[in-house]
Amino acid sequence: DLGVERNATYELRAKVFALEGQGDNAMRDLEKAVKLGWRRSWWATHEPYFASLQPRSDFRELMTQVSRSNDRLTESIKTD
Repeated sequence: DLGVERNATYELRAKVFALEGQGDNAMRDLEKAVKLGWRRSWWATHEPYFASLQPRSDFRELMTQVSRSNDRLTESIKTD
């Protein structure tokens, strides 16, 4: 594939799959989005498009992973 992969494409696909009740497909694309730099874990746990995924342990684990990564990044850029 000569195209550029971006996390937003996979995030959008994950939203659509989640809204259609296709949790496994949604998680597959959300995991791909994370690998490509997606970091919107707070939104994913508060907005309705991922509501069908929120009870899933793999979703919660992925959001924890992203949140920890976000926290490490925040700590690394803090200035005194």
